[in-house]
Amino acid sequence: MSTNAPKKQNYNPVATEEGQNVPADAKPKIKTTTRQLSKVESPSEMGTIMNTFTGAHCGSRPLTAILGILNLIPVAMIIIGVLKYNKCQDKPALPLWLLVFGIVFLIRLPVKLFSKDVEGKEGFVPKLIMGIRIVLKLFIFVWFVLGCILAISAIKTPNLICSSLVVWFSFTLVVIGLSFIVFIICVQTYLILRFKPNENKSPTNEGGN
Repeated sequence: MSTNAPKKQNYNPVATEEGQNVPADAKPKIKTTTRQLSKVESPSEMGTIMNTFTGAHCGSRPLTAILGILNLIPVAMIIIGVLKYNKCQDKPALPLWLLVFGIVFLIRLPVKLFSKDVEGKEGFVPKLIMGIRIVLKLFIFVWFVLGCILAISAIKTPNLICSSLVVWFSFTLVVIGLSFIVFIICVQTYLILRFKPNENKSPTNEGGN
C-alpha cells in the first residue's frame, strides 16, 4: 500500500528574524538584506547578497520606474541639445555636449546588452563588442570631464547669453554624476577598510607556553 509523500518546498538559507526559513521565491526585504550585509565577511558574499536582492526586485514597479526615468535622460539630452543648439552664443559647446552625450548613452545600452550574450565566447565578434565597450567607457569619462568644465564655467559666467534650460540641465547632470562618483569612492573605501586583513595580529604560538 503506497502513501502519498508530502511535497517538499524549496527554501533559501537565509532565516527571518523569527528564525524561520522563508521560501526561495520570496523577495528579500530591505531590512533583511541590510541585516545580512552587516554580517558579511568577504566582498564576494556581499556581491551575492546584492545580486539576490536586485535580481528579485528587478521586475518591481519602483525599480522599473527608476530605470524608465534613467532611460529618458539620454533622450532628454538629445532633444534639448537639438532644440537649443543655436540658443547658447556664449557657450555653443554646451548644447553640443548634451547632444553627443545623449547619443553615446543610447548607443551604449544595446552594446552592453549584446555584450552579455557574447561574454566568455571566442571569436572576432565578442572581441569587437568588448573593444567597443571599452572605447565607449573611455569616451564617456572624457566627455563627462569636459561637461563638468563647460557646465561649471557657464554657471560662473556673469550675464551669460545662453538658454537657461541648457545651462541648468547640464549643471544638474554634472552634479548627479559627481555625486555618483563620490558614492562609488565611498563604497570602495568602505569595502577596503571593512575586509582589509588585520596585519597587527600577533602570530599564534605553535609550541605553547
